[in-house]
Amino acid sequence: MPVEDAQGAVHDGRLVGTDDPRQVAAQVREAERGGDGDDEEEPGEQDRVEPAGVFLVRHCVSLGSRPVHALFTYGSGVPRYLGLWLILTPVLVAGLLAFGVRRGAVLAVALSTLPSLTRNPPQWLGPGLQYGMMAVLLVFIGVWLVARVRAGQATEPDVAPAPVAVPWRKVVALAALALALRVPLAWWDPGISQIGTSTELADRQLLAGHNPYTRPNRFADAGTYQYPAGTLLLHAPAVALVPKKVAGEEHVGVRLVLWLTDIAAVALLVWAGARAGTARAGLAAAFA
Repeated sequence: MPVEDAQGAVHDGRLVGTDDPRQVAAQVREAERGGDGDDEEEPGEQDRVEPAGVFLVRHCVSLGSRPVHALFTYGSGVPRYLGLWLILTPVLVAGLLAFGVRRGAVLAVALSTLPSLTRNPPQWLGPGLQYGMMAVLLVFIGVWLVARVRAGQATEPDVAPAPVAVPWRKVVALAALALALRVPLAWWDPGISQIGTSTELADRQLLAGHNPYTRPNRFADAGTYQYPAGTLLLHAPAVALVPKKVAGEEHVGVRLVLWLTDIAAVALLVWAGARAGTARAGLAAAFA
């Protein structure tokens, strides 16, 4: 098995001796030391899988000794998904209510955040509860959407509202809020999907004149790059412009694409709401 990406291993928790993402990242960097970044690496001691029973016992003991601390963070202060969810979801709900969003829609949006808890879930959120929660969630959102569409068809006005001006100052404020929440996590939480890490390595191979689909890629699950060429080309400009490390953190190039996507999504949602005559609705959608 190839050496796992330090960032991917953070959330998967497959390395030995710790569930602290920063320690896991250090282990993987030690295992990768000496490679040029483009070749396959031999499996090392860090590739061993800790038995599930040992991990659960150790982690439950950790939770029991540090219940509040373990609920919100890993050992070194890196935020857990559950901790972020507990803090940000009430802010989301309060913001949507402030924008005048109907309570039923706010409930649907809040429930749609629950799948994030299945990534590195707390011990009590086992697979059975996860699947049951997802089933109830999907049924509720499906029924709610059908009811909203039918209600909209019944009350649809004969004349569409006239477009209104885009509140660009509020667009800038929402985009700044999105970046304020997203950017610090690149350094605070080293976790990142292998999709991003393998794409960045593949882009660097492409920029060096190699075919990334034939070169070894230590971050990719398949051993070589496995995602569409569009993904590769979309990230290539940012990877080319951003250094391999920024303030000690790798993979900032692929994160930059995500940050720019956040800004574009905010602007487009508010613009679409303004074109439909409901800039407030566009702002609410962008905030969510």
